[in-house]
Amino acid sequence: MVGGARVIDVRLLGPALGSWLAAFVLVATTGGAALGTAVLMVGLAAGTMRRRALRDALALTLVAAACTAAVVGVHLAAQEGGVVAGAAARGDPVHVVGRLRADPAVATSPWGAATARVRLHVTEVTAGPFASAVRQGVSVGVLVRGDGAWGDLTYASVVRASETLVALPAGGAERYELLGASPPVVVEASPYGLAHAMRAGLVAAVADRSAAARGLVPGVAVGDTSALPDDVADAMRATGLTHLTAVSGKYFARCVSANYAMVLNAKTPGQKPF
Repeated sequence: MVGGARVIDVRLLGPALGSWLAAFVLVATTGGAALGTAVLMVGLAAGTMRRRALRDALALTLVAAACTAAVVGVHLAAQEGGVVAGAAARGDPVHVVGRLRADPAVATSPWGAATARVRLHVTEVTAGPFASAVRQGVSVGVLVRGDGAWGDLTYASVVRASETLVALPAGGAERYELLGASPPVVVEASPYGLAHAMRAGLVAAVADRSAAARGLVPGVAVGDTSALPDDVADAMRATGLTHLTAVSGKYFARCVSANYAMVLNAKTPGQKPF
C-alpha cells in the first residue's frame, strides 16, 4: 500500500522472465553454449552496475538469467560427456537401468501388433566389451520404442534393458533413444502399487463399454490415456478439450498413497491404529 492505494510490485517480473527465457532457449543448445551464455550474462550484469538507472532491475535480471544458464549448461554438459555420449557416437551396445517417467503409451497397428513408447530416466549405463565394460552413474532421459512387454510396465518401475543408443535432436526431455531394445527386466517394482491396482480396476470396470468409453473414463478420472482412440484424441484436440485428460498419473498415485497411509494410521481415543 502506498498512500492508501494498492500497488503491484513487479520488481521480480524481469528476473523471472529472464530465467524462463534463458531456460527455454538454451535447453536446445549445448552445454558449452549455455555456460558461455552464463559468463556473458555475468559480464553484462557487472557492466550495468556502473549505471545507476539500470543497476537494480537489469542487473538482477541478468544475474537470474546467468544462474539459469549455468544450471542448464552443467546439466547438458553432463549428458553430452562420459560413457553415454561415447557409446552413442560409436554405436556400441549398452546396458541401461532406468525408472519410468510416465505410463507407457501403447499403440496397436491395424494387423494387431502392439508397440509401446516408454520414457526412461536412466541412472546407470554399462558400455563396452564384457572384459573391459565401463559402468557409470548418469542422469539422462532415454526414449524406448518396444514391443508389448514394454507396454505392461507401470509408472515409476525401475527396469534394465540393452541395445544401442542413438542421439535425439536437442530440446526434448529425452536426449537418446534405445534402438531395438531387448525385453525389459524389472529391477524394482513401482512404489505406487495401490494406485496402479485402483487404475486397473477402473479400466476393468469399463472393459465391456464402447472404445470411446474405455478410453475416456480412465483418461478423465486418473489421466490414463493409453486406451484413448486416435479419432477421439484428435477430436478433443480440435475442440480444446485435452485438459480433461491431463490429470497426472504420478500425482494421483501420490495422493492415493498418502491418503491410504493416513487411513492406516487413523485412530480414535483409546483405539489402536489399524
